Amino acid sequence: MRVGDLSVSVDHAAGRSIIRCSGELDVSTCKALQAALRKALLSKPAALELDCAGVTLLTAAGIKCLVEAEVACRSRSIDLEMKLSPEARKVLDLVGLWWLGVVKDGISAEIALEEALRAYGNRELDTPS
Repeated sequence: MRVGDLSVSVDHAAGRSIIRCSGELDVSTCKALQAALRKALLSKPAALELDCAGVTLLTAAGIKCLVEAEVACRSRSIDLEMKLSPEARKVLDLVGLWWLGVVKDGISAEIALEEALRAYGNRELDTPS
């Protein structure tokens, strides 16, 4: 499916759904990703791969779609793996959602977030002398 500057496809294989999207993920195109996510979840996969390696632009609406995918999978106990383009990763890092999609690297988002919060809590506070 192609909507504006975004191409989205859904494949199913061995209990796993794969959503591939490339192009611009913004307010005018995110409904296509949301529809693909709904379609993929209908098959009740054990795992979902969200391949956004071809995303060239990620706006606030696109970020919302990615967060919604994370929440939808988590609430259904579906393992989610995200592959993100360098452009998408940079935007997520800049807005503090660096942990979204960390599962691609073999580290669950929960573990990565827990470790980051622990490190933040253990930092030394600068106190005036």
